[in-house]
Amino acid sequence: MRIRIRAAALLATAVVFTGFGSAAAAPGWTTTPTPKLSPGYSLSGASMASANSGFAVGYHLVNMWAGTVALRWDGKSWQRTPTPKGLSLSAVAATGEKSALAVGVKSEKASLAARWDGAKWVELPSPTPSGLPADAYPELSSISALSENDAWAAGCAQTGDFSAGVPLLNRWNGKAWSAVSVPKPANANFACLRSVTARSATEAWAVGYAGTSAGVRPLALRWDGKAWTEVAAAPTGAPEAKFTSVVVSGKDVWAIGFADPEGGNPLALAPHVQRWDGAKFAVVPVPAKQGLLYGATADGKGGVHAVGYTSSAGPIALRWNGSAWVEEKAGLPAHASLMAVAAVPGSGKVWAFGDDAEDPQQGLAAHLGG
Repeated sequence: MRIRIRAAALLATAVVFTGFGSAAAAPGWTTTPTPKLSPGYSLSGASMASANSGFAVGYHLVNMWAGTVALRWDGKSWQRTPTPKGLSLSAVAATGEKSALAVGVKSEKASLAARWDGAKWVELPSPTPSGLPADAYPELSSISALSENDAWAAGCAQTGDFSAGVPLLNRWNGKAWSAVSVPKPANANFACLRSVTARSATEAWAVGYAGTSAGVRPLALRWDGKAWTEVAAAPTGAPEAKFTSVVVSGKDVWAIGFADPEGGNPLALAPHVQRWDGAKFAVVPVPAKQGLLYGATADGKGGVHAVGYTSSAGPIALRWNGSAWVEEKAGLPAHASLMAVAAVPGSGKVWAFGDDAEDPQQGLAAHLGG
């Protein structure tokens, strides 16, 4: 599940980070107080309905294990809300100012889905396929909603040693979630999905990674209104590379993640970005040279934001300005691990979420612009 992926990436004790670009000239991020939980928690997914309504979800460390956590923004402050029992809420999608859908992990053998009804979170049945690999956690790690009656959730049932995995795709029709068939990636021994985004009822994208005899490669799937098909990602030049998030902006589709040129060295992990221009994916260079990208959002004005963290828990915050990616991390805590970013519709304002390792490991919320 996401918790273990993140922990593996933080094994290193040093950071190799170069070039902060023009961050000093940027307006900068402003952190906003979040509830304090003992011994700590992290926020891994978020969605803003408006300037006065938003949701952030994640996991709470309880007795050396994990439990679900959710926060609600009312325009003034972030407040914790009761959640269904489970290991983690990984992602959330606002479907209105008083409604939202969330997904995550219920147990070692079941995924989790929930709906905010305006007053509380209500657990929903979440389909989990049979015949999963032994020791496989079925996690729904991403959700994208077109409306209250149309949403996609993507994830993976992956083993603890990351040697096997089954991709998961579910669809919401306003009443229930149902499993959708996922095509087997070409020449793959296993596959996982980590993110999904929908542009319309006839176009959606899901990304993740596929394991082959040659290593691990990025995986991209496209929905055409009838079926999902694989779309070839651009070559990465690395033995291991993964997509972690996908977002649509204008006519473009952006897939972000990381590449591992040494195949197992956390210090060698490098942020990786590809753009679909309507015909093919192509690698787009980024100024951050070490770490992972985990969350992305479009600001609705042609810009795209991507966030992540370095191997020693330092923040990565990037913005596409229409011609290049630039770093924009001024104002963020030095030891922030960013897991999600969400735009406020129509405002140009974005929020970033994760945790601050020096708080110690308390949920972090920061906003930029607007």
